Amino acid sequence: MIDIATWKKLQTNLKIIKSQEAEQRRDICDAIGTNIDLSEKGRATVKTHVQGFHLKAVYTLSYNMDKDQLALIWHQMSEADKAAVKMVPTLHEPTYKKLPDDSILHQAVTTKPAMPTLEAEEPGE
Repeated sequence: MIDIATWKKLQTNLKIIKSQEAEQRRDICDAIGTNIDLSEKGRATVKTHVQGFHLKAVYTLSYNMDKDQLALIWHQMSEADKAAVKMVPTLHEPTYKKLPDDSILHQAVTTKPAMPTLEAEEPGE
């Protein structure tokens, strides 16, 4: 027999736990990753030991398209750029880095720090 009520409770609890984990991860990464500069490489790794744990935090950038800016430059874009936008409305780092230097799409790309990843190992693991 299926138990939808239990599944629904688990789904709700999972949302709460994911939110709490994200908040804790952000707090830990903010504490260990002071003065992180992503402007040159778009990526930084911090390895440290805190409270008996070996921590590894990876900081990256999130690449997005500014739709208003994209609309302004659409008529100037090459057919290849237009095709790329239609196929990939959001950009991932590898896609962005493959754009030719002279691509007008650079004008529509915005970046912001992404949620860092965090690994923690207890000594002896």
